[in-house]
Amino acid sequence: MDTRYFSRLSYIISKGTRVDLKKKEALEDFFSSKENKDVYGFRNVNIITDGDIVTDIFLESYYGEFYDDDLFIDALKDILIEGKIQLVFSGREDKWGYDVTPGRADGLVYTVMLSENSYQKIKDLI
Repeated sequence: MDTRYFSRLSYIISKGTRVDLKKKEALEDFFSSKENKDVYGFRNVNIITDGDIVTDIFLESYYGEFYDDDLFIDALKDILIEGKIQLVFSGREDKWGYDVTPGRADGLVYTVMLSENSYQKIKDLI
């Protein structure tokens, strides 16, 4: 069973993060269309703005199957004009996320817990 996508989404919107409002509307239309069979956890996403400043991301549920995380991240980076949004997915067995900036999405690396013995063996490689 793949538990990677059955997860809880949390996010941090950096102060002053701005979006292109026409592209935002197109993103929301795409993710609300019932014709898009590749949309799961981000279905009906709404990027809340005050003018063009992002204030929130509204989803029907922040806990679910986010098979469409890459699809959403790719669309999100294209609507950003300025700033950063960090999205973190916490699953039962793993955690992953992205720093999304205009035109770019960088995957986040999370800490791996090691025994002291294992750490001593690899510390010079880090």
